[in-house]
Amino acid sequence: MEYPQLDRSRLHELANRYVNDAEVLLQNRRWASAYYLVGYAVECALKACLAKQRPQHDFPDRSESKQWYTHELRDLLKMAGLQVALEIDQTSDSLRANWTKVVSTWRPESRYYQQTQPMAAEMFRAVSDTKEGVLQWLKQHW
Repeated sequence: MEYPQLDRSRLHELANRYVNDAEVLLQNRRWASAYYLVGYAVECALKACLAKQRPQHDFPDRSESKQWYTHELRDLLKMAGLQVALEIDQTSDSLRANWTKVVSTWRPESRYYQQTQPMAAEMFRAVSDTKEGVLQWLKQHW
């Protein structure tokens, strides 16, 4: 099966869908899956920020830009040119804590481990909070 070209708008959709799906997983006590999926939503949002830098807002294939295929959120933030912006925009202690203490610690390997309800709920809140959540901040840049 051939997949269509991944672009910025598709990455927007994925980020939003994964946050919504994570909420359903939390409601159904699927902590580990919710934790993983909400982190993956941030990855998609960061990749949308990267795609915005390209003329057609597409996401390059692996042969063109292998480094963009990382799952490390800190690296994606830096490649998107948002690391300094996040430091400047962190006028709120909550946004700073959401990124530094919660979201930036997410790893794709988390899917192999059992996350607790408090960990999953904290990750979801840190990402989805409509005032100081990381996703809300990223939407200003995607």
